[in-house]
Order: sequence, then C-alpha cells, then structure tokens
Amino acid sequence: MELYASPFFFKSEGHVALSGLTERLELYIDGEWSRPLTGKQQDVINPATEERIGSAPEAGIADTERAIAAARAAFDDGPWPLMTMQERAGYLARMIDWLAEREGVLAGLCVAEIGAPLGLAGGMHAAMTIAQMRAALEHALRLRPRVLEPTLTRYPEAMGGQTVVGSYMIVHEPVGVASLFSAYNAPLLLNALKIIPALVAGNTAIVKAPPQSPLQTLVFADAAAAAGLPPGVLNVLTGTSIAVGELLSSDPRIDLVSFTGSDAVGARIMAQASPTIKRVFLELGGKSPLIVRKDADLDLAAGVGQSVYSVQAGQGCMLPTRHLVHQSVFDDYIERFTALAAKQISGDPANPNTTHGPLISAEHRDRVEAIVGRAVAQGAEVVFGGQRPPHLERGFFYEPSLLIGVQNQWEIAQTEIFGPVVVAMPFKDDDEAIALANDTVYGLSAHIISSDFGCALALASRIRSGEVYINGGSSALSPQQPYGGTKRSGFGYQGGDEGLTEYMNLKTVIYKAG
Repeated sequence: MELYASPFFFKSEGHVALSGLTERLELYIDGEWSRPLTGKQQDVINPATEERIGSAPEAGIADTERAIAAARAAFDDGPWPLMTMQERAGYLARMIDWLAEREGVLAGLCVAEIGAPLGLAGGMHAAMTIAQMRAALEHALRLRPRVLEPTLTRYPEAMGGQTVVGSYMIVHEPVGVASLFSAYNAPLLLNALKIIPALVAGNTAIVKAPPQSPLQTLVFADAAAAAGLPPGVLNVLTGTSIAVGELLSSDPRIDLVSFTGSDAVGARIMAQASPTIKRVFLELGGKSPLIVRKDADLDLAAGVGQSVYSVQAGQGCMLPTRHLVHQSVFDDYIERFTALAAKQISGDPANPNTTHGPLISAEHRDRVEAIVGRAVAQGAEVVFGGQRPPHLERGFFYEPSLLIGVQNQWEIAQTEIFGPVVVAMPFKDDDEAIALANDTVYGLSAHIISSDFGCALALASRIRSGEVYINGGSSALSPQQPYGGTKRSGFGYQGGDEGLTEYMNLKTVIYKAG
C-alpha cells in the first residue's frame, strides 16, 4: 500500500478499507450490531493532525445492561462454556485469521487513531497482536487435567473402618462473565491479550474500549461476527461514559474484571468490585529504572535507553524513564544518550523515517508539559527536548526529553508521566542503585546494563518488579512470556500459560479408585 506523507492515510483501495473501520455507528451486543440507545456518537481525532478521522457510538447504561444480560445468558444457558477447548479454539482461530488478513489495514488504523509511527504500527501493534493471539490458542490446546498421586486413607472404626484409595484430578473451568478494559496506547495488542484467553477458557465477555481509541476495539467485534461466535459470547461497547465502566466493575452479574490502565483508575475498580468479591486482574502503571553500572558498555546502554523510553511517544507502562547511572560514567552516558536523541525524528507517523509520533490528546500533552515545567522550577536541567517541536504546527507532539539534576523523590521521578520524558540520576554503588530503583510505588519493569552477567543477575533478584531486562534482552514481547507487576503496578499476568489461567478457576475432583 502506498502512503500519503500527509494526512497519514492510505491511498486508493487502502484508504477505502481504512475508512470502513473509522465511521462506526453501532455497538456489538448479543451477536448483533445495533445503534446505541443514547443516540450519541463520539468523534475520533487523529492526534498527529488534530483532524476528525471518524466516530464511534456512545454506549450508555441501558446498552451496558443489555450487554451484561447477553453475556450472562450466553454463559449460563449457552453452548460456549460447555464446548471443548478445541471447539472454542476453532471459532477463535477464524477470528484471528480474519484479523491477520487485514494486518496492513490494522497497522494503518494504528497510525491514524493513536499516532503510532508506521514501523511500530506494523510491528508491535499489528504483527505482534496476531502472534500473541495464535500463541494463546496454542497454550490453551496444551492444557490438560492434572492427576495427583493416589492417597490411601483408613477410616476410623466408628465410620466403618474401611480402607479407601482416593484419587484426585485438578481441572480448569471458566470463571464466568468477564469485563475487559484495555488502554489507549496499544488497544489492538492489549485487547488481544485479554479477549482470546478469556474466550478460549470458556468465559463470555464485555469489552469496554478505551475512550481515546475505540476503533481498534471494534475490529474484534467485526472478527467475532465473521467467525460466527454464538450470540452473547463477545460484546463490545465504546464511548466516554464513566458510569458504564463503573457498572462493568460493580454489577453482581460480572464474575471477573481485567483492567489495563492507570493505578488511580485501577484502585477505583478494585473498590467497585470488592462488594461482590469479584476476581480482579490489574495491569497498571510503571516508573521503570534503567541501571547503568560502571562496567557497562556505554554504547549499548545509551542504545537501549534511547530505543525504548520514547516508544509510542513514551506512552507505555513498561518503558524505563528513570536512568540510574554510575557516577563515574554519568557524563559519558549523557553525552552518548544525547547524541542518539539528536537522530530522533518527530512528525508524520505514516512517514517510514519518523521515529517519534504524537501524544494521544492536547490534554495529555499539557499534563506532560506541566510536569516538566514544575521540575525545571525545582532546579532540574533540561539536557534536550522539554518543549513542543517548533517545526510542527499541528498535532499533540512533545519532544523526546532528558532532565538531570533531579532528586528521586521529586514528582517527575515518581509520577508515571506516560510521555517521552527521562530523568537521569547518578549513583555511587550497587546498593544505592537498588535503593533508588525500588524507591517507587511501582514495580512493573527494570533494565540492567553490565558486562558482569553474574552481578547483573544478582541485582535483578533484588529489584521489586515483574520483569528485568539484562543488557537489553529482547525488545519483543515473547508470546511465551507472562508479564505483570508488583506494588501499584498491579497483580496478575498477561501472556504465556499464566495469562490463560488468569481466566480460569481450578476445581479438584476427588473420587474412589478402589
């Protein structure tokens, strides 16, 4: 497909295919498309142009009640939870194939809706989404009941005195009706990591799209309809209503809530779910450290640091935004890091040369700008960036930025900015590095750069986070890898076998073997 340099859209037949996914008038409830009972639509804005690219329906409470009732009936009375894993996987494989056939168009949608640079849109957002979905089905089809060693039990004489051999089998069952919430920064991938495991496990689901990027969520409804999923198994709601999210978190007909987003909203969801004792899975924010030891390969360190912190304009929960650098190599690291930053290109995300796209909205850009401004007022020094790109008159852009002279307790070092802003701080020894790394309310991800792998591995065991990359690791999220966090980064896992069993209950079947 050929791309315009502006306004970030596919030409000819690609443009037609993309426009078919941008003007959406209907919600997907109980296996049917229907207009929202609110009668309202929300505009979807291209963050790189500030222009309207389409619209999505505004679901209200009545629409949500319909979706919950449909999902509940599909679980309690429908065939879906009674099917074999292989039967459910067959439906979902057709869903995945439908999406895979449109991988290029989905990448274009990511460019237009969230401002993802073209290479990132085709790689992480589209191709990785398909790979993760296929892997989830493979994990499910490998799952088997677990049989424990038989146990010999002799009953007391008062109970008959007989000797019984007891056998035990552990089986997996669906939890029930799931509410699934994804974040705006990667809705294709995040929805895939929830929808496929939840459904293949036998649950039914209501998916609430992120308000800022609803279009990428609706494509899963398109795929479900094309695959012929039974009515009520997957329901998709879009819109900006907070009340809809509250109902999906609190209604007693919902058995499980899976949420990806900020820790503040995650805390509210826990509170809303607690009266009905729902299962809750939260993948929340991060303020991840990158530790550069004095024995580090500084070119490698600067390359790792530069390549990951501004992915999706820094709108990623796992990105390392606190660079902790040994004091003996601090100045050298800053020099190398700055040299690489000069090669970043902010602008048209459909241009293959662009490395840095926009933030999601004007409000979010203003928030990032304000946090940097307060840090400067406290005494921080802006090494590079710290402003809107002067050559871009439109779009919600903010330059990749590095600040030094920052204290770890400052707002800019403790708050998840969700923007392309890094703070660098020196440390004197490994103990101080670990103390700084752990001095945060978050614990999602971390990086260590060192030529001493044994030492790096020992340090990794001391960092309180769900994952640790040593010397860059792999930049790709492996389909076999579970990921999740500690502290205010949440609990539970996405991906891997663990990401599947989050959506399952364990049942022990005990029977006499003789």
